Amino acid sequence: MLQARNANLSWHDEGCAAANNVLTRTSRNGKWRRRKRIDFTFDAKSHVSETPWDEETYAGARNRAQGAFLAHPNAEYAIGIESGLVERYGQTYEEAWCCIIDKNKQEFFGYSSGLRVPDYILKKMDEHKLPHYLIFAKLNNHFDKTINSDTWSNYSGKILTREISLEESLRNALVQIFSPEESYYKKG
Repeated sequence: MLQARNANLSWHDEGCAAANNVLTRTSRNGKWRRRKRIDFTFDAKSHVSETPWDEETYAGARNRAQGAFLAHPNAEYAIGIESGLVERYGQTYEEAWCCIIDKNKQEFFGYSSGLRVPDYILKKMDEHKLPHYLIFAKLNNHFDKTINSDTWSNYSGKILTREISLEESLRNALVQIFSPEESYYKKG
């Protein structure tokens, strides 16, 4: 299994990065080896709504990666990440998408598992006719909490963090680039 090591990478909320090196680890020996390291991160516009729904999340990640590539055309990789909401099987989930564009302008996408948005949040959104991000501000104000943009932490009572979904989407895009030659990603 390939994992992205994100220890020195701060995405804040969603964002983008230009990379010339990324640290990766393979399951063959379990050791970290320097293949590529993410050099810097910066904010880029997603050009989607504040709380993207469905395809907007994919588009937001792609737009951020394209913005990173335009801002840093000499980077080997431009990475964009976006989280948003999606309805599946009658339930609403929050997930993250990642888009990586390499120096040849080839695009690689990955997305995370989804965490179901609590019914309490969905009811408040419907009751107040407010989008997801404004409901969080309203609820945090009501409960005298500081605004915490980590929705997964809020949903789960700090059992999970949204960073899990951001890293998962990044990993799922990176595996397509850095998988070993015997993988099916390298066939054809």
